[in-house]
Amino acid sequence: MMWTFLNPFFLWAGLAAIIPLVLHLFQRRKIVRIPFSTLRFLKLAERKSTSRIRLENFLLWLLRTLLVIFLVLAFSGPVMRSAGLGRWAPASRRDLAIVLDGSASMQYETGFLRVWESAVRSASDLIQELRPGDRASLFLALGQPRPLIEQPTADGELLRTLLKAQKPLPSISRLKPALEAARQSLEESGTREREIYLLTDGQALPWRDFLEQDETEGTGGDHEITDTRTTLFVLLAGAEQPENAYPLAASVEPLLVRAGQPARAKVAFGFCSTVQPTTAALFLNDQEIARRTVDPVQGHIQEIQFPIPPLSPGRYALRVELPPDPLPLDDVFHGVLNVRDQLPVLVVGRDHDLFFIVRALDPPEAPSGLLVHTTDPMELPDRRLTDYACLFLCNAIPLPGQAIQAVEQYVRNGGTVVLFPGDRGDPSDYGPWSILPSHPIAVRPVSPLDAARTLRLLRPDDPLFVGLRFPPGSTPTLAVRRRLEFGPLHPEAQAIIAMGDQQPFLLSRRVGRGRILFCAVPADRSWSTFPLSPFYLPMLHRIALFSTGAGATRISIEPGPLLDVSDLLFGLPDPLDLITPSGGILSVRTLQEDGRESRVVEKVTETGVYRMTATDEPLLAVNLSREESDLTPVNLERLRRHPMFRKAYFAHTPQELLQLVKKHRIGTPLAELFLWLALLTAVLETLLASRACRRVPSLSHQLPLEPSGRFSSLTPRQPPP
Repeated sequence: MMWTFLNPFFLWAGLAAIIPLVLHLFQRRKIVRIPFSTLRFLKLAERKSTSRIRLENFLLWLLRTLLVIFLVLAFSGPVMRSAGLGRWAPASRRDLAIVLDGSASMQYETGFLRVWESAVRSASDLIQELRPGDRASLFLALGQPRPLIEQPTADGELLRTLLKAQKPLPSISRLKPALEAARQSLEESGTREREIYLLTDGQALPWRDFLEQDETEGTGGDHEITDTRTTLFVLLAGAEQPENAYPLAASVEPLLVRAGQPARAKVAFGFCSTVQPTTAALFLNDQEIARRTVDPVQGHIQEIQFPIPPLSPGRYALRVELPPDPLPLDDVFHGVLNVRDQLPVLVVGRDHDLFFIVRALDPPEAPSGLLVHTTDPMELPDRRLTDYACLFLCNAIPLPGQAIQAVEQYVRNGGTVVLFPGDRGDPSDYGPWSILPSHPIAVRPVSPLDAARTLRLLRPDDPLFVGLRFPPGSTPTLAVRRRLEFGPLHPEAQAIIAMGDQQPFLLSRRVGRGRILFCAVPADRSWSTFPLSPFYLPMLHRIALFSTGAGATRISIEPGPLLDVSDLLFGLPDPLDLITPSGGILSVRTLQEDGRESRVVEKVTETGVYRMTATDEPLLAVNLSREESDLTPVNLERLRRHPMFRKAYFAHTPQELLQLVKKHRIGTPLAELFLWLALLTAVLETLLASRACRRVPSLSHQLPLEPSGRFSSLTPRQPPP
């Protein structure tokens, strides 16, 4: 704490405090001399009277001196304010660090003004108030802090220009790294005053780095963000009870939408605060195809299904839309629906090994939607594997080294490979492979007594088998004559189907973005009756349809500085350029990392549908992170308990923030307090002086004298009225 004075020249009047002392020192008591024969009784009375008079005189002097001091301080305009080193005058130079929340929730509309505009105006006012010699730095709080002016500058015009050029981005923000960056920018401020201004909307999400900490644990690093020399101001400019309804997530069923077949879109809606019932509409290529009523329940997620009519092959821009609300950015959910006529799959093997699998994948009597291509194992290196959604290797081992590398890269980039053994290769031929769930160690014959095996799902929750149904009255059983015996499983592999009690039948391993499946028996009847099992055709179809990849289930992505979109652009030509929703051009680049090829897009910041430049076909849909749609306000009481914010100033409006700043910089006026103290002191002095000035009985009245000059032992006379 430090004292300053608005009218310091009045302090010279403090010299008047010595006047009561001088008056008391020069005060003389009036002495009345009366001759007596003895003085011993008078001396005793004098000692008692003198002690009382001295105490009264001291108290009167003290009260009169305090009265003068209080009056002088009141007229001097005293101000009490917090100060660190360097605050030796009210007009000392200062350094400011302004942190502006740049997340999507800042676009929330309160009245006729967005929270972002309110925060920008506050920041502009703070810059406008800079005095000569003051400096400021500027930061944008996003997922990672973005310094606009990293070191404090006195160029107010530059600060305002950069501030006006900013806009909130469709992303979340983290306030702790931004505050740390602001603190570091003030490290070289020396003896200047230091102030950090955090301008945000009050959403709880950006504060989670602080709130997730256990309050009982030490927070050593947080104490360093602001210290005793730095004052923190926080503007929570958002609504106290924000209202928001938003599409939370969307998916399309079935995974593979085929031409001419109906489908459905499942959309989950989230709500914040009390929202009135509303309606949601589903659009395909800007044409409304369905509308549903949404009855919000706060704190609950509501899922609604929209029918999708049969469509022709192609890619469609899907959009779920709610009526506008205070946060319009998340009222729309964009997606891309890929409708296929046929799904291309490649089956590798000799002709006599492919009889059953080709007819199972594409039965003549019931078109499956799969376009089956076949090739000889020796011709596999000449095939461009990215043209196929799934690859079946049937008795194709051994393969040339070049083919093995191509298959492994295909899996890492998002493809699905199903490996069936056979008589062409032995267990040693699997040695060069690095992506297998397990390396086989032998081909084991099975006794006819143990030939009958029942297939059992070990992982019914695996996406490959979710919703799998067998024909009525059938059981997945087969007769096995030979089987592969597998060695130890890879740590990332697992058995998903067993035959009998313990023997694995189908192994699975995820590698990169893809998956490889390894079966214990061939795809033909050479080792077992698997092709005759009711499990054969459903399993092959599920594998082929599931191999449309994660791209079939991911109809949209979230924005980011560098996005891997390999699965979404699977099978599309390279190079490839995209048209952004605002009409700009982004290039899809191909990266090689750890033997894996990835297709990435940089600086994806806009929400909406991105299209192919050549055909104007929708390819990517980008949506705001739905975490940002949860506008639940931060618990201010809990936040104040954090060591970093116990002495922080919190405001809910720009006007309140400016008042706090003014109060901090000017201080708390104490003139009125000292006037009240002066009044109280004057009252006490008056009472004490009145008591002292009462007529005190003289000694002649206290000790009555007889005419002869002797003291009377009778009761003292009463003083005259």
